[in-house]
Amino acid sequence: MKSESKFDPKIMEDLIKFGKNIMDAPKLVSAPDEISLEVTPHDIVQEIDKTRLLHYRSLTEKQYKMIEEFAKRNGMLNASQALEKILNS
Repeated sequence: MKSESKFDPKIMEDLIKFGKNIMDAPKLVSAPDEISLEVTPHDIVQEIDKTRLLHYRSLTEKQYKMIEEFAKRNGMLNASQALEKILNS
């Protein structure tokens, strides 16, 4: 009696792609020193031990005007839509 293995070629192809993705993943992830973090402007309102209560500063008039211009250039109705697009990109 002859035993034959039948594998779906699509499954085999997916397994090979998965293996390749696993091998390539470390190359695609940024190293910690390549990530730039920025701090939102804030004032410290209260500090107890290591806990700080922060008050984040509002947008300046200049920043708000830039957002409005961005909204107009991109056919948006208002600055809220522009902010949403900027924050989600």
